[in-house]
Amino acid sequence: KLHFFHLHSTLPPRFCERWRSSKCNQRVRNTMTPKCSRVRSERYETANAAILDAFNNAFEICDDQAQQQFIDVGCGPGNFTFKHLLPRLPPCRRLVAADYSENMLKFAAKKYPHPKIEYLPLDIMGDVDRFVREQGQFQRVYSFFMLQWVRDQSQGMKNFRKLMAPGGEFFTVLLTTSYFYDLFEVMLEHPHWAKYREAIENFLPAITGARDVRSLRKYARDLVEMADLIPLACEVFAYPPVKRTKDELIRNLLSFNPVYPLINDEEKEELRKFVTEYTEKLWADTQEGKDMDRKVVVVHAQKPFD
Repeated sequence: KLHFFHLHSTLPPRFCERWRSSKCNQRVRNTMTPKCSRVRSERYETANAAILDAFNNAFEICDDQAQQQFIDVGCGPGNFTFKHLLPRLPPCRRLVAADYSENMLKFAAKKYPHPKIEYLPLDIMGDVDRFVREQGQFQRVYSFFMLQWVRDQSQGMKNFRKLMAPGGEFFTVLLTTSYFYDLFEVMLEHPHWAKYREAIENFLPAITGARDVRSLRKYARDLVEMADLIPLACEVFAYPPVKRTKDELIRNLLSFNPVYPLINDEEKEELRKFVTEYTEKLWADTQEGKDMDRKVVVVHAQKPFD
């Protein structure tokens, strides 16, 4: 299954920045829709499924496996959870599919119902303690291409730890380079869009844009150790090229732009023009749509029994 990837074995400076839980950030979250997330998640399905297959035998199987519960944090519209994650899991009591967007959860519950899947709201940067009191801890915690949108990834990892039962395992996949990140950085340098710095920076983690494999692997290990977890694997893969048209790229860059939900119709038109001009230059620079050299970080960790 690893024909989609090239595995590296190397790693990063430790970054720990303050997460800003602002009204601006909350407004962006509340306006996310299943349609825009589904476009992105469908593109990632093959990549995540291949990685899951590669690590399939790395998880512990316990005698009371059927009584355990697992969770997928950042399930979005639910397609990957239902189509790929659930079929690859051993028998369990339930699989919680969690997301901060009520719209996503409603869509997922309607589109992908299953007796083993329970769709529940969870903000990984919010009140995780309350969620644990209500739902209990989990023997496995999964998260796919979600942590990359968290600015304070160190705090995010600590909150993931709260979800884990003693001896529980954590598995996450995150993208470290993206056209989104490049666009956001260009917007921060632009006099008009820089006024939305807070909203933009909330979607720019400290490791954004890093391509050095050694630094990425070290960064992942540092995140695990700062959360008092045991690192089982911290690996870096080359993300396979994605074929898409210029118009598709423009739509994607607009669909998950944190500024878009905050502006009026006039500014939305300005943003469309700005993104279109950016994409035109990008399209020429990347030789007719050839993807950038992107890296995926995979982390598998365990919570100590003590």
